[in-house]
Amino acid sequence: MTTADRSVLDLIELIYGAVGRPEAWDPLAVAIGESFKSGMSVIGFDSRSGGYQVLGGCPRTRPYLAEIANEYYKYDFVSGPFYSRPPGDVVFTSDIMSDADIEATRYYREFMVRYDVFHMMGAHYRTFLGATMLPSAMRSRERGAFTEDERQTASLIFRHVHRAVELHTTLEASRDRASALGQLINSLAAGVVLVDEDGRPVEANLRGQKILARADGLVVEGGKLAVACPEQAQELRRLIAGCADTTRGSGQAAGGHLRIAREGQGGFYTISVAPLRGLNLGAKKVVSAVMVNDPDRAAALNPGHVGKLLDLTMAEAKVAVGLCRHVDIKDAAESIDYTADSFRTTLKRVYAKTGAKGQADLMRLVLGCLPAGDG
Repeated sequence: MTTADRSVLDLIELIYGAVGRPEAWDPLAVAIGESFKSGMSVIGFDSRSGGYQVLGGCPRTRPYLAEIANEYYKYDFVSGPFYSRPPGDVVFTSDIMSDADIEATRYYREFMVRYDVFHMMGAHYRTFLGATMLPSAMRSRERGAFTEDERQTASLIFRHVHRAVELHTTLEASRDRASALGQLINSLAAGVVLVDEDGRPVEANLRGQKILARADGLVVEGGKLAVACPEQAQELRRLIAGCADTTRGSGQAAGGHLRIAREGQGGFYTISVAPLRGLNLGAKKVVSAVMVNDPDRAAALNPGHVGKLLDLTMAEAKVAVGLCRHVDIKDAAESIDYTADSFRTTLKRVYAKTGAKGQADLMRLVLGCLPAGDG
């Protein structure tokens, strides 16, 4: 193995070492620049709608790059000939412009002269997320033009940069989604526990964590979500398994609900289980959301407030709140002095007005009428 080969392998190791480490991309860009004896190297994005962003670059030029980059796209040697080349082709400025034409550009006057660069090479690649990834290297006129051997090496290096950027941006997007998800479920009035196909909790909002900590009906045993009553425990496992089948595409179960007695407290927890598709938190795949209606919270529901927020009549709001407090229709009807038939008739109107797909969905909407910090 030659010294040059070793240098390339070391650089590839650095490239993949930057995945998931935002702070590593500037040093990587510097290392790429040094490998080509260039004054600087830049790893950037062109999302067009979102403008140009620098993922990695020489620290001394980073601020100016971000400032001038969107102007840079106006120049023909970028917006025209460069983007007309096939993705992955390494292009030299000398391939598309003469030295005199380069010197006539505003980019040359405002950027290249300022940072003592003249010869440039780069490529463009499409990423999973729809942006264009732009690795490039630049060096001074005194150091001479890039060679064909360097073009070949850049082709190899830039391909690895492209792949690493896709991995990195996908990971960062997943982190952003996970963060957004955490904010969302913490704003819900119900307790929410996200579980994997084995019933193991993956994430829970703050209210869900408090309910599990009480251990007065819904608990974690052996790392899995469980309840004390064997019949109810079996039903909970069945609902989660059905959601797992739906998530895998091998079933059509829409989840369901059950009522769990609270030990030593009296009353019940109303639990709704619903499948979730395409949600991964790190290495863990979530198959269902277990939503827990804390009876202490449900007691705080005001039919008048619910009716106003969901555009329901008072009778319809009483039915919606009653169902939220008592998962069993007969119990819910009795709680507001309705017959079961009258309750069902009114409930149909509630579903039609709210667009709820079932009891679990309606519970989510009604509990959402409670302020997040209430209770």
